[in-house]
Amino acid sequence: MSSVTDVESSINEFIYDLQRQRINQSYTLALRTVLLLREWITNCTDDAQNIDDLQRKLQEKASKLNNASGDHIVNNMTRRILRIVREEIDSTTKQKTTEFHLVPAPSPRSREGDESSSMDCEVKQLTGSIHEALNELEAEIESSSVHIVNQCLEHIHSAEVILTVGWSRTVLEFLKGAAKKRKFQVMVIECSPSNQGHTMAISLSQCNIQTTVVTDSAVFAIMSRINKVIIGTRTVLANGGLKAIAGSRAIAEAARYHAVPVIVCAAMYKLSPSYICPIELNSPQSVGLHPALGPGEELTDSQLDVAVESPLFEYIPPELVTLFITNTGGHSPSYLYRLLSELYDID
Repeated sequence: MSSVTDVESSINEFIYDLQRQRINQSYTLALRTVLLLREWITNCTDDAQNIDDLQRKLQEKASKLNNASGDHIVNNMTRRILRIVREEIDSTTKQKTTEFHLVPAPSPRSREGDESSSMDCEVKQLTGSIHEALNELEAEIESSSVHIVNQCLEHIHSAEVILTVGWSRTVLEFLKGAAKKRKFQVMVIECSPSNQGHTMAISLSQCNIQTTVVTDSAVFAIMSRINKVIIGTRTVLANGGLKAIAGSRAIAEAARYHAVPVIVCAAMYKLSPSYICPIELNSPQSVGLHPALGPGEELTDSQLDVAVESPLFEYIPPELVTLFITNTGGHSPSYLYRLLSELYDID
């Protein structure tokens, strides 16, 4: 078992990576957040004076992570962990109350002697139950992609033309799963200037899926040939909207015009109780820097210090989304409020 010092060092290293945006994958962010806080809870048992002290220190640690990341994924995980802790505290309190009524009251002398050991037992018992609950959360995150892929044959049929944008690990696995039993064609929007679509197209073609890369400007022109749009997302917001890769909004608007369904593959750890603010899309975490260079041009000495801000994400309203495919099944945007009440506390 790691010591408290080792865990604190790991958390500080994680915060350092968050501040410098070294971790971009949502899955990695979610899993590392859960693993680090679980390890911290396990090792802080001796330092916590009582249950309230444990909860207070955990809230401080969660706040520190949230401030460092500025990302919804880390915030989602810390809030889910805090809810798990509150539920375990409530369960422990109810159990203690029941035992208090069943067991005769101790004498004043023995009460003082047993108070300290009783508190230690309560904290250790609570830590054990929290550890088991967080193990279940870890298993949910690790298996989320598998449960999403298991639904692929319900939504993709033979001879269909599927449109996607950029690179998404979840969408890639979803399409690969369907390709094992269905023949279909995929068109990938290249997502300039990052050109993530080229990476996605190469991965799909390696799985013998007929793939075509399409420029961003041709989205509306090809939409009449598309049977359905399947995309990933960075965050699913409380109102059913998306914080998705730049270029997704144009695709969703074109799909609505041509009455093409828009399907979003997203694990439950991406579901956030927050709403997006326009200024958030201009934050350092949502803006990429690209050299001022046109097609076929080469950098000159005067352009070496020139950079162009390019949004990494944009907002897609819920009315442009047809269906969410999550690890718990398919859900319409209007049903997300029910899922939020099951995952998060209303603060």
